[in-house]
This record gives sequence, structure tokens and C-alpha cells, in this order.
Amino acid sequence: MKVKTNIATSLIINLSAVLLSAFGVLTPVTGALWHNFGSVFVVVNAALLLREKDR
Repeated sequence: MKVKTNIATSLIINLSAVLLSAFGVLTPVTGALWHNFGSVFVVVNAALLLREKDR
């Protein structure tokens, strides 16, 4: 479930960045920061899988 959530989250973040850039809200620098924030969020969320015990 967490993998699907991470994929959906990254798609939503990237799609929103593309739309905000198309309307001129994000500059290239803020777009890069937006993308990096999304990447860090997904990696940290995936790292939480390490806390789960084997079932």
C-alpha cells in the first residue's frame, strides 16, 4: 500500500509543479525545489517501511 501511495504522491506533486509552472507561478528554481521536496518526502515515507516487522 505504501508503494502505491508514494507513486501517487510523486505524480501529484510533479503534475502540480508542471501546472504551476505553466501558469507562471513557479520559476525554474522554485520548480526544482518543489521537485526535490517531493522526492525527499517519498524517500522518507518509503524509509518508514524499515520499521515494519516481518510478518
